[in-house]
Amino acid sequence: MRPKMLAKAIETSLEINVPLMIWGSPGMGKSKIVAQTLDKHGYAMKDLRLSTMDTVDLRGFPEKKGERTGWLKPSFFPEADQKTCIFVDEITQCSPEMQGAALQMIYDFAVGDHPFPKDTRIILAGNRTTDRTGATAMISALKNRVISVTAETNYEDWIEFATQQNYWSSTIGYINFQPQHLNTFDPSKEQDAFATPRSWEMVSKLEHADNNLMYDLVSGLIGKEIAPAFIAFDRLTTQIDVEGILKDPLTANLPHKADERYALMTGVSSRIKKNLKKYGESAAKLALRFEREGSLEFTIASIKQFASSHKDFSLTALNVPEFAQFTVDKRELIGNLYREGK
Repeated sequence: MRPKMLAKAIETSLEINVPLMIWGSPGMGKSKIVAQTLDKHGYAMKDLRLSTMDTVDLRGFPEKKGERTGWLKPSFFPEADQKTCIFVDEITQCSPEMQGAALQMIYDFAVGDHPFPKDTRIILAGNRTTDRTGATAMISALKNRVISVTAETNYEDWIEFATQQNYWSSTIGYINFQPQHLNTFDPSKEQDAFATPRSWEMVSKLEHADNNLMYDLVSGLIGKEIAPAFIAFDRLTTQIDVEGILKDPLTANLPHKADERYALMTGVSSRIKKNLKKYGESAAKLALRFEREGSLEFTIASIKQFASSHKDFSLTALNVPEFAQFTVDKRELIGNLYREGK
């Protein structure tokens, strides 16, 4: 299930009040998608890591009530006047005993003698045993109390998100060029470092790092196999005369290699994001030029990347008569392009 669909599954879980269990390999952004969706719908999130607790912790602290023992509410107990979602992350790092102790909370929405407020929801997430993360198998009784979905990476969803979050333009451009490198986790191999949406987010923070350290830092995040390719791509973005090409997009000399063209797109995208009015129409003309020179593939790739950089790019591009005509001539292709992005 790609990230956009996962967000919709979370919304459905909140609406029908049935706990959702999100399975997926490490670093896919499961927790981030949960947090963003909860925030969007006004839910406070209680991040609960049961693997750091004992089974008795779920009942709270004991207190004397007359001749009987009662239990104080645990610290994670939701507030009565607040929409709250208890997010049980890394549930598969728990022992079967702890999973069993959590059954009441997950199915009956209660701990001990205390039922949760009516606006409480529960979402769970964890790795699979096949991911070799030390995960334990989920007990059958718990599996039967949740909706299970499997999260998957999707480079288009990631590019859209990374653009919105102002990630380093080189990371966005590189994944657009090499989408298979968004997630290189392989549980069958011993990997000191591997690429995931989470590690690319950390790479993005290295934009202004010392160049002498760049290789070691990047390879320490995404692995030595793809770090050189990413660094070479980033250097290309600084070597191409993006400004000169945008001043004369119809006749300027364009690079011919695929990596150089994607680097050019990256440079154009970063400029569109900062100043659509100045660069939008020139970018539209550049995109059309690829098609005119026999590469519809690069025209479509350019339009997708430019549109992800600024929500109003398509409107600005329609000011270019040739672009408007292109959307008419290729309306079926353009329609599919935008449907795929939803």
